[in-house]
Amino acid sequence: MKCLILNILLLTSAGLLYGQSKKQEVYYLADTLSANASNNILTIDKEGPLYGYLFHCRCIKENNAFYVGFVYDMRKATPEKFSQLPQHKYLSWKELENMLYEKQRQFDLHFSLHIVEKLPDGSFMKNEVRLLFPNGRVTH
Repeated sequence: MKCLILNILLLTSAGLLYGQSKKQEVYYLADTLSANASNNILTIDKEGPLYGYLFHCRCIKENNAFYVGFVYDMRKATPEKFSQLPQHKYLSWKELENMLYEKQRQFDLHFSLHIVEKLPDGSFMKNEVRLLFPNGRVTH
């Protein structure tokens, strides 16, 4: 009985420790203004209060859509604006894609993704985003 209680305590505390682990902060530069339209893998869109970054790939196995989306809620978030590109180590698309393939739906448990978007006026806007899982089912 003591072994059973000890095992339960160990499993519970291990779960708590995992839940408190710090996410790795990662940054991606979204520069759709400089990209050739035929080679652009990113679409930036707004629907209602959600502002989204849609990457055209099938990075998540369980996702039926041909894109992976990251969003933030404009009612809850305050994007940071910068006159110059913030100094961070930015992921390449290939690095971000590999991270998505590796972590799948657990991406947000391991990483805190910040997307820095280049704006038409030459300034930059930084947003912390979360992974969005589209339904994939279309009904007409």
